[in-house]
Amino acid sequence: MKLRELVQDVVRDAPLHGGGYDVRGPEVPGEWCQASLRRALENLIRNAVKYGRRDTPITVTIDRFDSQVLLSVHNMGVPIPPDQIAEHFLMFKRGGQEKVQGWGLGLAYVKNVAEAHGGSINIDSAEETGTTVTIDMPVKAIVT
Repeated sequence: MKLRELVQDVVRDAPLHGGGYDVRGPEVPGEWCQASLRRALENLIRNAVKYGRRDTPITVTIDRFDSQVLLSVHNMGVPIPPDQIAEHFLMFKRGGQEKVQGWGLGLAYVKNVAEAHGGSINIDSAEETGTTVTIDMPVKAIVT
């Protein structure tokens, strides 16, 4: 599977966003479950649209480091307080964002997909830099 190709397909089908989308990074061929990774990326992009500012782009970045790949989705908007980040990975929890519609399953699913691929997920969020959710996983994942 080719990761950038998947990202471009997901972005093409993503909800309209006033700031548009920016896809960065090289094509990275790898071994992943395409269906689950697609859905995880769809969840991250939908979250970026819901919680991000409408006048700034959503950036999806692919970085490769040796046998690892980082897939990041970034948006500008209200930052997630550090003490609430862990809550965002719990099912049916939305970390203080109850005013926005949703079930609170998106990031729990993304975390599950990352871990099933032998990887992890991280959220970095600050007023000045925005919010970036990053999946870090092997290029050749053994999906469990």
